Amino acid sequence: MKRTILLLSAILVSATAVCQQYSPRETWPFLYEHFHKGCTRTMDDTLISESLFNITAKDGKLVYLGQGNIIMVPNMSRVYAARIENDVYANIGGRMYLVLSETEDGMVVLWMDVDEDALNKSDIGYGKSSVASTQKLSTLAIDGGSMTNRSLDSFTNDKYSGKELPMKSTYYLYVNNQLVRATKGDVMKVSGVDGKAAKEFFKQEKIKWKDVASLEKVLEFISSQIKE
Repeated sequence: MKRTILLLSAILVSATAVCQQYSPRETWPFLYEHFHKGCTRTMDDTLISESLFNITAKDGKLVYLGQGNIIMVPNMSRVYAARIENDVYANIGGRMYLVLSETEDGMVVLWMDVDEDALNKSDIGYGKSSVASTQKLSTLAIDGGSMTNRSLDSFTNDKYSGKELPMKSTYYLYVNNQLVRATKGDVMKVSGVDGKAAKEFFKQEKIKWKDVASLEKVLEFISSQIKE
């Protein structure tokens, strides 16, 4: 696939410590507790650096601070990749995925998003039940579009007062310009992959679906199958 993502960073970490230490909130719906220095690479390979960036918790949009600390959303169709501190993100389909590994065959990426099912569950006294009328997600200004041209101060004044947003993380493989969920079933559905060969491969390699080293092997397997 070689335009490389790793031009943005000399080091890739297997998990993002910043995101692990902080949980987004209704009043601060971003993956990071603070905006951090970073850079972006555009689709035409232009490098834009020394800006302060964050990622929206709901839809994975890249946001940055413009003049006067106004939160801005870039044209995502022009963003190729971004680095925020030591974390590297790839823009896939208009969403920023955390890059856990990049090989000659593709990338292992992590998608972090608000868990809508958990968010829409209401406490009714006897545990939690999903209630459609709750519609909590739609009432929260947590998507990229709703944040455009808002002042950072409008969030930070009560930054920690809101409830934590339930988050979920999903591993994906990005290979041959395809985004494939890292599961047996999804890999076997990839066009060109032989199901029987895939089952044998999974068993022989003892693939662990949340282990980066294992998923790198799956990338290589998919790539070899497609090339055949």
